[in-house]
Amino acid sequence: MSAAAAALKKTPLHEVHKASGAKMVDFGGWDMPVQHSGILDEHQPVRRAVDLRGLPGAGALAVEGIYRSKVTGARPSAHCHAMR
Repeated sequence: MSAAAAALKKTPLHEVHKASGAKMVDFGGWDMPVQHSGILDEHQPVRRAVDLRGLPGAGALAVEGIYRSKVTGARPSAHCHAMR
């Protein structure tokens, strides 16, 4: 292990990611996983389900249905329920 890699900060799940074979990269001084099994293997389940991690950068979010206030209220950084 290089001195630069040893100086990276590690999350509590760092060893779990490494043990699962994750590809680790320097991300702002942290040793972070960017890929576990492969791009397509990880992309398809997200496309079939829902992944909200990228939404803050998207600029727009539409939530419909009877549970919309619970869903939008759970995102304290956006306060979506106050927007119209």
